[in-house]
Amino acid sequence: MQLDLNLLRPLHALLQEQSVTRAAAALGLSQPACSAALGRLRRHFDDPLLVRVRGRGTQLTPLARRLRGTVAALMNDIDAVAGASSSFDPATSDREFTILVSDAEAEVIAPALIQRLRLEAPHARLRLEAPSSAMQPTLREQLSRHDLVVLPEPALPEGVPTLTLYEERWAYVVSLDDDLREPVDPAYLARRSWAACYDIINAPWSPARLIERSGMEEILVVRTDSFLQLFAVVESGGLTALVPARLAIKRCAANATRWVPVPEQIAPSFRICAAWSPLHTLDPAHRWLRELVASVVA
Repeated sequence: MQLDLNLLRPLHALLQEQSVTRAAAALGLSQPACSAALGRLRRHFDDPLLVRVRGRGTQLTPLARRLRGTVAALMNDIDAVAGASSSFDPATSDREFTILVSDAEAEVIAPALIQRLRLEAPHARLRLEAPSSAMQPTLREQLSRHDLVVLPEPALPEGVPTLTLYEERWAYVVSLDDDLREPVDPAYLARRSWAACYDIINAPWSPARLIERSGMEEILVVRTDSFLQLFAVVESGGLTALVPARLAIKRCAANATRWVPVPEQIAPSFRICAAWSPLHTLDPAHRWLRELVASVVA
């Protein structure tokens, strides 16, 4: 049985508010009208969705908890479509743009992007959010929650619109007194203790997986979700880290660390890309943002 699309907003409000009274207020409906919508939703899903629990008030059923994130992402997409306009004036827009981007790529993109944004769209705002290892299975949902997701190309879901930003390569980061030199001997690397960022299962582009693929998982002793944390770890702990080369070039100068290029046969270079939900493609504000990011990177 198909769900009446007019029930999507009441469903979203009920799942978020977990209360008929609060959902009615959020929707600007009367409480009886909201109760009627809940009744129709219960019949559709053959589930009460909201139940009273003694001492805990109204709670979501297991099905309602599963639906909550999906419905929220769907409503974001619907709002993006409904709010689309055939014109966009950056000089007057107060829109907040959100970008999911690691600290390594943010170091490359963010400074110049913020300067251009303040110049061309002085009332607009920018929110930068960092990815985590746990986020990989939900990347399609992240595309609907953010204007852009900036990641290595192999990390992005198949079939989504993408824009190649730049080529990147890996670098080893070591302390200043470390004896690692070029050319790098793979056998010598196998005797090192490592720190790595983004430990993502079944992701060959993940730095932790690149190290483990080389047979060094027994000595991968520090795992983080921030590349910037690795510099302090390497400086103080005598470890070796795998870091994007642009970040290594910039940050090693400010830390008691240095970097050595990673041979292509050990960890090949890769593309950094920006991806977005197909729903954003024709949005003029989003198109302006994509063009701005491409211009800044170029």
